[in-house]
Amino acid sequence: MKYKILLFVYFSILSTKLWAVHYEYITFDKEILRIKNANFYVEQVIDARESQMYIGCAPRNGRADVVLTLPKPFATDLQRLFNQSCPAAEGLTPITIKINHLFVYENLTNGRVGAVELNLSFITHNDQQQYTELFNAATNYLSKGHDASRDQRNILNAVEQCVEQYQRRTNINQLNNTPLTTEQLNSNSVLLTKYKCLSDTDFAAGLYPNFIDFRDNLPISNPNYTIDYRTDFKDNSTFAYLMQKNSNKKIEDVWGFSDGKNVFINLGNRYVPMKKENNNFVFFNKVYLPNNDDIMVAGILFGLVGTLVATAVDANNTSTVKFQLDLVSGTPLNISDNKPKQIQSSFLLYCSKYSNTDEPFDVYLDDVKLCALQSGNYFVSTVGFKNQPSNLCLKYKDREVCKVLEPNPFERIVYLCRFGSKDKLVMDKLNIQMQKSVMTDIKEGRIKKTCE
Repeated sequence: MKYKILLFVYFSILSTKLWAVHYEYITFDKEILRIKNANFYVEQVIDARESQMYIGCAPRNGRADVVLTLPKPFATDLQRLFNQSCPAAEGLTPITIKINHLFVYENLTNGRVGAVELNLSFITHNDQQQYTELFNAATNYLSKGHDASRDQRNILNAVEQCVEQYQRRTNINQLNNTPLTTEQLNSNSVLLTKYKCLSDTDFAAGLYPNFIDFRDNLPISNPNYTIDYRTDFKDNSTFAYLMQKNSNKKIEDVWGFSDGKNVFINLGNRYVPMKKENNNFVFFNKVYLPNNDDIMVAGILFGLVGTLVATAVDANNTSTVKFQLDLVSGTPLNISDNKPKQIQSSFLLYCSKYSNTDEPFDVYLDDVKLCALQSGNYFVSTVGFKNQPSNLCLKYKDREVCKVLEPNPFERIVYLCRFGSKDKLVMDKLNIQMQKSVMTDIKEGRIKKTCE
C-alpha cells in the first residue's frame, strides 16, 4: 500500500543564506606561548569541555561564514606549548591545568571584533593525590581589526592572560585553594558558588582591572581617579565616566569599579551600574539592533551581545536591553536571548495532515528517540554538536531514512520527506519558496506542535 505522506524537516539556523557549511581549522604548530618568569611547570592538561572540536564561528568577507574547528586535541597542543615555554625544573610548582570553557567568535558591528572566552583551573595535588584548585582564571580576550581573525594567536593570548592572573594572585597571596574531588577534577562544571561577588554584601571602593578582580571582590585602591556620574535624560538611566584626577582624560581600560555603594561595569565608552539578582548581576544598556543577519553572525546568534555591541552605533536603531554576567568568562549575556555557547542547530519536522495513516512516525537523533510524530503535527528541537556531526533519522515500521546534521549556524534548510518508489522514505531539499510556504502554515496555526 502506498501512503500519501509529506514530512518536512526544517533546520532553523537564524539565517536565510543557502550555502554549504565551511570549516576553518585552527592549529598551533607554528605558535608559541610567551610566558616569562614562570613559577610553575605544567605536568598535565585536562580538557573537561563537552565540545572539544567545534569552538565557535566567524564571518568571512567574500565567502561563506565558517565554523571554527580544532582538528587536534587542544589539551595535547597546550601541553606541548607549556613544555616549551616553561619546562619542568627544580623549585617550580607542578600544576595541572583544566580547560573548563573555550569559545571563539567574531563580529562585524562597528568594525571587526574578535573574542576568545576562556576559563582555566590551576590545580595541584599532594602525595595522597588529593587535589586543590589553587585558582580559577577567566578572561574574555578582545581583538580588533585585522587581528580579530588571528584565532590561533588570540586563543593563546587568552591563555597568557589566564597565566598572568594566576601568577599575580600567587604573588599577592590571594589564591582560592579550593579542595576538589576526583569527580570535580574531571568535570566541566565551574565552582561558581565560591565566588565572593555572589556571597559578599559589601564592595569596597576601588577599581577592578579585570573580571576576576570583581568576581573575587578584590578591588584595587587608586586615589588618582574621579567618578563623573551622568543621567541619560531620554530614559533617566544612570551611567558614569572614570576620569583621571586633574585631567579631562577618561579611564577606559579597566573592567569596572565600585564607588563603595554600587558596582559598575565597563561597556566600551561608559560604565553602567549593576545590581545583584537571582545569584547573578544584572544591568541595562542601549544596544544597536541591526537589520541584517550578516552583521550579527556570532553576536545575537549565541546570546553574546554585550562587550561587542554594547555601545550603540546608530542612535535611531537601538533598544534598552537587560543583561546578566556569564560568571564563567565575565561576558555580558542578553537575558532574553541567553543561549548556550555551543554550535547548535534547531530542526523541525512536519508530517502532512493528508497522510492516510494514523500510526506515528518515530524521530531519532543519534539513536535516541525524541518523538512519536502524528500526521498533521510538527516537532521542533535542537542539537548541540560536541565532537562529530549528528544523525537524524525518521522511522516508520520497517522503513528508515537518515540525514547527517553538520554544525552549521548560518543556514536554513528544509527537507521534504516522502514515500518514493517501493514505499521507500526519501528526504528532498526544498527551495526557499517552498520553505516559506511551510513556515506560513506553521505561523498561521494550521499545523499543531507536538512532543514538547
